[in-house]
Amino acid sequence: INAEYMGAVDGIDCLQKCEIQEFGLILLDLNMPRLSGMETVKSIRENPSETISKVKVICSSANSSSEHRENAIRGGMDDFMSKPFRISDMQKILSIHYGQPSEWTTPTTHSPITFV
Repeated sequence: INAEYMGAVDGIDCLQKCEIQEFGLILLDLNMPRLSGMETVKSIRENPSETISKVKVICSSANSSSEHRENAIRGGMDDFMSKPFRISDMQKILSIHYGQPSEWTTPTTHSPITFV
């Protein structure tokens, strides 16, 4: 996948990075230290900046039960990927939300999608 990537050590780090850089997609694990994926996405959705609050957030979890999936979507995630996942799984998610690879740009800046 031709995309930029920026890692975050936990949910708090993710939120801090969102304040200083625009992201086209955030991939969150449900179980993170200091701030869970659900708490992180709640903070993202409540952010007054639409650049942050409207970003696509994909949940990743080793627990792939339908209950976890449904809770993640209800909690503000845009989609869900079970771990472990393959590049083809990520490509499928990106195609659902962004169309074909040639169209994978951040909606407001038309820059390449950047993951955090």
